[in-house]
Amino acid sequence: PNYEMCDSQPKPWKMKDLKAKYISDWTWDDWDIFWDALYDWWYTGYDYNNESDESNWEDEYDYEQDDLTLEEELLLASYNEEECLNYGYYWDNANQSCGTEWVDNSGSETVVTASGETLNYTTGNVTQTLTTTDGLTGETSSATSTGRVSTLNNDYDADADTSVSGYTILNRYNDNHRAYIKVETADEADIQILQDTEAQHLDVGSSSAQNNITIIQTD
Repeated sequence: PNYEMCDSQPKPWKMKDLKAKYISDWTWDDWDIFWDALYDWWYTGYDYNNESDESNWEDEYDYEQDDLTLEEELLLASYNEEECLNYGYYWDNANQSCGTEWVDNSGSETVVTASGETLNYTTGNVTQTLTTTDGLTGETSSATSTGRVSTLNNDYDADADTSVSGYTILNRYNDNHRAYIKVETADEADIQILQDTEAQHLDVGSSSAQNNITIIQTD
């Protein structure tokens, strides 16, 4: 909508307590001053517009919007991909940049696939070959490793629950088995769960003091 101010409506650039500030710099007290003036004008007709000759809101504040846009552009340019997405913006894979408009990243995303996944139902370890394909260059790289890791493309992974103060809870159920683990977050733990053909790994903390917790459930 294209809002217009009434001729006699209190205008910030004409009010003695507000004309020295831009709206972007207003405090809550400044907003209270403006809304109180608007209330008085509406119900009493009191005229607050007696401090300046400016008469056009758009002309007075036009360059302020330009400043805000420049500030936003500089801020967006400083974000990495994680920060960009966390703040609700859009990441452009091809240009490695953050912006305010949606970007179709199909075809430019890095894809990771797993092959030869083998679960050791004695130790809980997983052997897998991970192949990474760069969506921009097409280059691929592969590495095979064995360790306490998750299998890819799982159907039953559970999210860590930290809603209980001081604890981390993992409740994994795959229709056949349930693994429920509750640990004190401060104690730290390296959790590895094998359920049938899937493995899920979770680190609680990252220090060398982690205690290994291994659960293996299979028919």
